[in-house]
Amino acid sequence: MCAVFGINCGMNTNHEQSPDEPFDIIDDTDRVPELSPAIDDAMAGDDEHLSGLRIRAVSAEKQALYRHRSYMLVLAGTCAVGAVQCVWLAVHRAMSLRQVSYVLVAVVLTWLCRKFFMHAQRYRQEAERTLLENPDTTPDFSTLSNGQQFARHLDELTRREQ
Repeated sequence: MCAVFGINCGMNTNHEQSPDEPFDIIDDTDRVPELSPAIDDAMAGDDEHLSGLRIRAVSAEKQALYRHRSYMLVLAGTCAVGAVQCVWLAVHRAMSLRQVSYVLVAVVLTWLCRKFFMHAQRYRQEAERTLLENPDTTPDFSTLSNGQQFARHLDELTRREQ
């Protein structure tokens, strides 16, 4: 953006890419089922970098799922309104072939509405699914305290100050 106006704002404006460099397009509309090979290669290295990549991948997947869910709900609502409109037109018209076609279209739109709504439910369930499994063992709380040592420590500090 800066180079467009002739201002050098410290950004690298050289957009030429050699033919040997891979060109990756990140599409967040697809489901990210597992870590990409680039992330797998980074597993031997920096754990913080890997966690950041994993968090971005999971958040991109959830965004895509919620976006698809919204699309399905809009389509289901559109089909429902279309089906109601076709039924209303079929009721208020004289008996003809057009009236029968309105009823058939209403049936197809009702079927599509149900199908889109089921897809929206599936996307919601998948987006709300947790990626952590339940632990096999119960946690050991024996090493934890109830906080009484902090209260005793504060009492000792106030006694020393007096």
